[in-house]
Amino acid sequence: MTATPLDIALSYIQRGWNPVPIPLGAKKPTDTRWQQRIITAKTAPRYFNGGPKNIGVLQGPSSGGLTDVDLDCAEAIALAPYILPRTDAVFGRASKHRSHYLYRTDLANKLQNATEQFKDPILAKSRDAAVKERAMVVELRTGGGGKGAQTVFPGSIHESGEAIEWDTNGEPAVVDGDDLFDRVRKIAAYSLLVRYWPRVPGSRHDCALALGGFLARTSETTTTIKETAELITRTAGDSEWRDRGRAAKDAAEAHNSGQNTYGLPTLLKLFDAAVIDSITEWLGYRGFKTENGLPNLLINDSDPTAAAKELAALIAARDDFLFNGNAPVRVAVEANGMPRALEVTTEAVRVLAHEICNPIKRIKQSDIAWRRSRPMIPSGVR
Repeated sequence: MTATPLDIALSYIQRGWNPVPIPLGAKKPTDTRWQQRIITAKTAPRYFNGGPKNIGVLQGPSSGGLTDVDLDCAEAIALAPYILPRTDAVFGRASKHRSHYLYRTDLANKLQNATEQFKDPILAKSRDAAVKERAMVVELRTGGGGKGAQTVFPGSIHESGEAIEWDTNGEPAVVDGDDLFDRVRKIAAYSLLVRYWPRVPGSRHDCALALGGFLARTSETTTTIKETAELITRTAGDSEWRDRGRAAKDAAEAHNSGQNTYGLPTLLKLFDAAVIDSITEWLGYRGFKTENGLPNLLINDSDPTAAAKELAALIAARDDFLFNGNAPVRVAVEANGMPRALEVTTEAVRVLAHEICNPIKRIKQSDIAWRRSRPMIPSGVR
């Protein structure tokens, strides 16, 4: 016997999930109260006993912390089994098997957005609506910020006409939310590397070296870097993926031993700047060593606190800045060799920033990813 929408909705309620009625073949609810409504076994017939329907499920607190990793592209689907935690609740459809991984997390209590979206920046700025529609790489649906996020679940029909079906119909794994978020970011970043990996064989070796040097600067271990490079290049269809892994590991080891290596500047020559911009943001990478030996301080106007914290860490690593109990002071040496404590002003920090790092202003939608900043400090530094 074929289960009815009511049967399926009741089975989800029994699992602690909050169902949402959706028109058959659609992906969005049509009523305005779906984000606040909690449907129980008693009230379910009111919403699911009127003929064929799709069944959505709310993510977040009303479904016991249910969290959906929605893999929107082939690259993300291919990478996910190697990066995401194991879970026994996975579903998709005929053309996109295993495109939804379900977990239970506390992310709804930590994030301000109901969903976190990661898009291909090149496709996202296309004027072609059909191309722009394909920009989404991966989406993390948590129901955070007290807002609604829902996913159309098995027992429904996708807009394409394909049935949405379970690949593994077990219980979602309980995982650390922060760790899951980091893994989703990696899937997004690595998906872009797969998609835009150089097609010209001669540049692939240099690209692998640059990838290894870049990842070494994100504090990944050399073993992880080798495995990541192999995964990315194998997924990209690079027949010499084993060599790419070795090259990436060699570059990482060279960087860790203090040698000059390829890194982000080389990647900027091989990939569109907008792609590298997204990758560095998603991986939380904030700077790299330049030719003058100083770290770059990347300043993003949308997240000035991050730059302020990084600058604070650079200052804290010095031995001439102290706190006297009232205010930060800098120890200076007078002409007679005697030390003197100087009050640290905003201008002093501004000048110091240009002595210990290279402040770099982030530019959106430009052929150049970064430019040298005018003397400045990020807002948030006091």
